[in-house]
Amino acid sequence: LFHFVGGDLKTKFMEGANIRVQGSSTIAKNLMGGHFVAGDHLQVLGSIAACQVYAQGDIVTKDVGRKQGSHTDIYLGISFKVARSYTLNIHRVDFFTELSQEINEELKALQAQSKDTTALEHRLNRVLAIIKKLNGVVRRRHKKLIDNRESRLSVKGILCENTRLFFSDKPCLVNHDIAAVDVRYIDNARGIQDYVVPIRHIS
Repeated sequence: LFHFVGGDLKTKFMEGANIRVQGSSTIAKNLMGGHFVAGDHLQVLGSIAACQVYAQGDIVTKDVGRKQGSHTDIYLGISFKVARSYTLNIHRVDFFTELSQEINEELKALQAQSKDTTALEHRLNRVLAIIKKLNGVVRRRHKKLIDNRESRLSVKGILCENTRLFFSDKPCLVNHDIAAVDVRYIDNARGIQDYVVPIRHIS
């Protein structure tokens, strides 16, 4: 379930939330878990970790990611409208995938009892067709996701190695401590120098 905020958002802490904010967002402490879609700038005074964050504007935070555990995915310069549809369809895929697994379990139980499974097989095929269609929508939305090529990520502390960044071909990363960045986990990276600008360049 996604929550929608039509304007700006200011909150102390956010954990495990699936939320879309049309305006700017300020989080006083940490952003942990879930999906967060920001239609403008996002400022997190603590850490961003173990979540998927989509921002149309700049992201300013202290630390990003954890050394262990779930990945932290950062999408910079997204189209808010496309990201809204993209994340919604990801959740639809997850829902129907879980449903297909439940149907499969029911199907196995009926087969073990030598009962008629025609109706259940028909239902499963319909669900699998929906998943295939939704995956196609997700792929098409992903191609159109990055829209604002001027967005920047400002990390004032550490960018952990299990963070994945998705962005355009312009410099995107602003960091006091460049040595803290592991480029193996940066999507499309040709070398960290291609994507780093000094912190002073960000207003």
